Amino acid sequence: MIQPFILAWKKPFDFKGKTSRKDFWLYELATFLLLIVINVIQNLITNLQYASLGSDNLLSEIFAVIGQSISILSFFFILGSLIVGLSISVRRLRDISKKWTWIFIQLIPLLGNIYFYLYLMTRPSKFKQKKNEELMEEKSLKEKLADIKELFDKKLISEDEYKN
Repeated sequence: MIQPFILAWKKPFDFKGKTSRKDFWLYELATFLLLIVINVIQNLITNLQYASLGSDNLLSEIFAVIGQSISILSFFFILGSLIVGLSISVRRLRDISKKWTWIFIQLIPLLGNIYFYLYLMTRPSKFKQKKNEELMEEKSLKEKLADIKELFDKKLISEDEYKN
């Protein structure tokens, strides 16, 4: 779970590659858990600050500074997560053979996010993979010559073209 998270943070502006389903969801899980931990720590510090208000003013000030520092760090983490989340979502869309513009479906309130995340759970398109494999597969010289002979037999090419 840590490796996909670190890998996603290493390439926040890479919109050209692809991301597997496993890496995408492990990144999402790690981000979610980290946000929960940050939130719990922030709430704990805030509660300790209010609990120490009556007894010691210095202790209350220390907890206030720590709480504000955690708030600032969590803001920058959330801001960075938005950028990394955008790039990893685009890479995941590329993996399932969809255009990056599908990311805008999230602008539809509630249903857009649900549809988008369900869509990202799909595997890469097998039809497109097969089509790409067929295009990549080269014909052998024997097959190419057989095709040319067939064209000559149907009198679609001249004898000089056939010999060449």
